[in-house]
Amino acid sequence: MDPFFSDRWLVTGLATFTQNQELDLDIRGVFGGDLGRHVIQNNRSLLTVRGGAVFTREQFTGSDPAQSNIEGTGTIEYELFTFQDPEMDITTTLTVLPSFTDWGRIRADLDTRMRFELFKDFFWSVSAFDNYDSSPPQGTETNDFGVNTSVGWSW
Repeated sequence: MDPFFSDRWLVTGLATFTQNQELDLDIRGVFGGDLGRHVIQNNRSLLTVRGGAVFTREQFTGSDPAQSNIEGTGTIEYELFTFQDPEMDITTTLTVLPSFTDWGRIRADLDTRMRFELFKDFFWSVSAFDNYDSSPPQGTETNDFGVNTSVGWSW
C-alpha cells in the first residue's frame, strides 16, 4: 500500500443540500472534496483535520438569481468515546469555508453531539449547532444556532 494513504489518511467527497429559514436560505448545494489526516487515533479518541475545496450554489429568499461560489474548506473534528458499558460518544466538528469568488466572505459551521447510554442499549443524545455567514443578504441574521435532544434504543 502507498504510505501516503496509510490508515491515517483519508480522501472525502461530499454533496450536501441545505435549507435554513433563519438565514433566509431557500437552498444551498455544496459539491467538492477534501484530503485529511487522523492526527490522533486511539481506542478513546480521534482527532481529524481536513482541507479541500467545494463548489457552492445558493438561492436566498428574495434574491435573484442564484449565486455560485468556489470555497475552500478547513475542518477539525474531535471524537471522544468509550465502548464498554455505559457507552459514550462526544463529537465536535468545526468547518470554516472562506470564499474564493466572494472575497472576504467566510462561512463556518460548528456542530457538537453527545450520546450517552442510560442503560442497556438505551441512549440519550443532545446536539448543538451554530451556522455563521459573514456576508448574509441585507436584513438577514449572521448566525443560526440551536439545540436538539433525543432518546433512542440501539440494537
